[in-house]
Amino acid sequence: MAVDSQLIKIFTTMSEKYVTKSISTVRQPSQSNLLIAASGPKILSLGLESNAIVSEWAPVEAVTVEANGKEEDNENGERPAKKQKTSTASPKAANVIKLAVSPGKRHVVAVTDDKFIHVFEQDHGKLTELSQRAMPKRPCAIQITPDDATILVGDKFGDVYSLPLMPSEEGDVAAGAAPEATPQPETQFKPSATNLTVHSKRNRDALAAQMQQKNFTPRKEALKFEHKLLLGHVSMLTDMKYVRCEKDVQKRGYIITADRDEHIRISRGPPQAHIIEGFCLGHTEFVSKICQVGGSNLLVSGGGDPWLGIWEWWPEAKLRRRLTLPEKMKVPGHPLAVYGIWSGRVDLGSGEEDIVVVACEKVKALLILDRTSVEQDGPGICVKLSHNPIDVAFDDRSILVSTDARQSSADARDQRIQSLRVQKKTGELQAEVDVSPRYIKALNEYSVQSESIVGDKELESLLYGVADLRKRRDQEGPEAEAEGGNGVTADADD
Repeated sequence: MAVDSQLIKIFTTMSEKYVTKSISTVRQPSQSNLLIAASGPKILSLGLESNAIVSEWAPVEAVTVEANGKEEDNENGERPAKKQKTSTASPKAANVIKLAVSPGKRHVVAVTDDKFIHVFEQDHGKLTELSQRAMPKRPCAIQITPDDATILVGDKFGDVYSLPLMPSEEGDVAAGAAPEATPQPETQFKPSATNLTVHSKRNRDALAAQMQQKNFTPRKEALKFEHKLLLGHVSMLTDMKYVRCEKDVQKRGYIITADRDEHIRISRGPPQAHIIEGFCLGHTEFVSKICQVGGSNLLVSGGGDPWLGIWEWWPEAKLRRRLTLPEKMKVPGHPLAVYGIWSGRVDLGSGEEDIVVVACEKVKALLILDRTSVEQDGPGICVKLSHNPIDVAFDDRSILVSTDARQSSADARDQRIQSLRVQKKTGELQAEVDVSPRYIKALNEYSVQSESIVGDKELESLLYGVADLRKRRDQEGPEAEAEGGNGVTADADD
């Protein structure tokens, strides 16, 4: 099977309880193409031609300390030591929420919901963990730069970091070992002022409050591995892309970021990320997704507005047009929220072309746009699906779509990953569902087994939540950023 050299990612349900958050194809010259998949806490690689699982990675099983029944004194009159054994009630394993493959296809980077970044070496499908690093906040976007040297990480609290793909030995966390926090000694607080030096009533009240403070607030430890803070948003970060423009003779890299406050910022890439080139302004609601169209200077954005923004992000940021979302992309009673925007190169029969696919949260349809629809005033086509689309990937002539078929019959769940055959006839786009490819059948039949249990509520939160970014009209400014939307308080540990 011919595979697009671009990174391909899919969300899909491979069991009734677990979600494969991402799938990436790895095209290897003179070798069988691979599919790297993350389902629940596990990551596996599949041979697309052999339909065989080449490698499977799972986190180290947690060990708990339990008393071995009745405590009795040993021969020395001392209490026996507690035995370590695997808990019968399996501890909750961290789910993989992001997955990326390096442009050179030699490394895989995964993000788990416990805020760890895992780096794997990929050798003929075998995955070997090289490192794991704990971020201060949960990443919401991740990308590997074209030189295969740097990981760019954006967290929802607004910061974008750069990390070396291959960490240095000093200060980094070795694979398989979690970083241990250095215990902070409790320092007794002692004000420098006294009753002899304070005279006004206001200052005496302040001194009395200080005297009641027992300890200092412990400082948060700095990250123990090499990293650089590139830029930050005051608002909640929602998406990040590292891009280059094929028209730029300097081939300079840029970081485009989006946030909850309707902003799209264009910054230079490292090491000049502090330089802001411009903003794409015009959205009136949150921006949830941004996507570069191929390697062009066109950017598509979407979020809580009923339209998509088509921007020329280079050489100067300007809005080219607003593309109104069709009625088929809206659900009565559910606030409109753009769930995903993807771009890929597909053979439409008359030649290869960059197309854009758009999904809205909990809407059983996809909007497909060709280059003409993006650049000019074209409507594209809206394809109806049987279930909510979760992620999209691109084959040479097809669009792979993963759907949320958890509540469907067994037969329907066997077709939860589908292929849309896309072609252009007489200048018009056409798409039809094709579930015959052998590799899709292998994916649909595979089931990830795990003793850990994930609840429906947790899985729902893992899959959805974009609409919660919408602010209440009476909730603006800093107060809004303390909440996750619609009165849902954001977790300070995320």
